[in-house]
Amino acid sequence: MKRFIKSSYFALIMLFIYVPIFVMILFSFNNDTSLFSWQGFTWKWYGELASNSPLIKSLIVSLFVAMVSTVISIIIGVMACVGLTKVRRKTRNNWVRIANIPLVNADVITAIGLMIFFVLAGIQFGSITLIAAHVSFNVPYVIVTVLPFMLRIDQNMIQASRDLGATPRQTFYRVILPTLLPSIITATGICFAMSFDDFIISYFTGGSQTNVSTFIYTQKKLKPVINAFGTLLVLIIVTVFLIWNGVSITRHHIADTKMKIKKMNTKWNK
Repeated sequence: MKRFIKSSYFALIMLFIYVPIFVMILFSFNNDTSLFSWQGFTWKWYGELASNSPLIKSLIVSLFVAMVSTVISIIIGVMACVGLTKVRRKTRNNWVRIANIPLVNADVITAIGLMIFFVLAGIQFGSITLIAAHVSFNVPYVIVTVLPFMLRIDQNMIQASRDLGATPRQTFYRVILPTLLPSIITATGICFAMSFDDFIISYFTGGSQTNVSTFIYTQKKLKPVINAFGTLLVLIIVTVFLIWNGVSITRHHIADTKMKIKKMNTKWNK
């Protein structure tokens, strides 16, 4: 009975998550603007998506802001992690708590605070304020993701590179950065997704620059072309996920095969 309840609970969660996605995909092919009744199959909303200039413009803004803010956040966040490892533990913990404020704050509070700051600073709302706002909430994600890996780096490796004559810059690029690369890739994905998906902060700080989330949430009525866009977005995400996992599985299989061949050669040589 307990196992049945757990399985049912998990099934309900999966239905709650995935049923709306399937409904969105289904009605992206609906031959009517209604989102409640099926009127036949059509591809016309995908054709309209290609000619919908406001949506395309907002998509370009989202991609541009997400990429630029992600790069800036990664640079600032990694530099912050390197600096935090060089101070005392108590000082480091205090700075990490300060950096985590945007994570625990409500988005609307962060958005209004940034908006007031930009107004008092006399900065005109636009791409600059939008990128700066996204960097402000992306940097903590980088610190939270990268700092634990930075703290686990063996100091003997760093000292050995210095003993071999490496400069601090060479030590960073040839020892520290390769070790942090998996966490940096993870942080990059998180930052890009958070920036691309953000609505509240973008709404208060973007001015005339409208990203995809702001464009969709400010629509008076959800149009089928939005369902077409969402379907393409899901398709892209699933494709990237499958390719990434396929490449990972292939690499592991090749590595295992090479290891088996090496063991067999060692056995025959004996």
